[in-house]
Amino acid sequence: MKTYFILLLSSFLIPFLFSFERQIFFIKNLKFVFKSVFVVAIPYLIWDEIFTSNKIWGFSSEHIVGFKILNLPIEEILFFVVVPYVIIFVYEVINFYLKDKVINLQKKIFLFASILNFVLAMILIDKTYTATQLIVTSLFFFFAYFFGCKTLERKNFWVLIFISFVPFFIVNYFLTSLPVVWYNENKITGLRIITIPIEDFLYHFTMTSFYILSYNYFKLKK
Repeated sequence: MKTYFILLLSSFLIPFLFSFERQIFFIKNLKFVFKSVFVVAIPYLIWDEIFTSNKIWGFSSEHIVGFKILNLPIEEILFFVVVPYVIIFVYEVINFYLKDKVINLQKKIFLFASILNFVLAMILIDKTYTATQLIVTSLFFFFAYFFGCKTLERKNFWVLIFISFVPFFIVNYFLTSLPVVWYNENKITGLRIITIPIEDFLYHFTMTSFYILSYNYFKLKK
């Protein structure tokens, strides 16, 4: 097995095994997880394919098994299944052990974040990955401000965001230090925390948020 596959498998194994734990019994929510994956992963995979084919980022052949769909390694496609599974599992564990509550967030914060990200995107428009991620983040906060989002008003959502950066940092460090994933330096700011591009932190935040929002939607809809 190659590095990327090993990282995915090691990330998935423990959450999957504990999904059958009697009290939380996360496995019962599997259909909501799959619906969330389907809705969120498709646009992200399209984005991934476009950026990979244009060499904005790519994958080192020595760290992947070599089987691809279009330009994406099979591990990269599995990433958009494994990561949301783990994230949503952790979210449900948090909800089980921590009492949730509404927090008083000023909606103006979302509007400010939206405007700030959009302005930065325009300033850094020649940095394709940076500008794209800033626009995605801007749109996320724009919709949160104008259409409201009850999930963002819950304490446990932000607990999850905070906790999720720990495994994100560990996994992404290996992905970017070996590197399993490489970036076109002309398309990013070049700002990194150790080896992780600063853009990846926003990517993780928005992707995690979209998965949780869609998961909650499907679960509450039932």
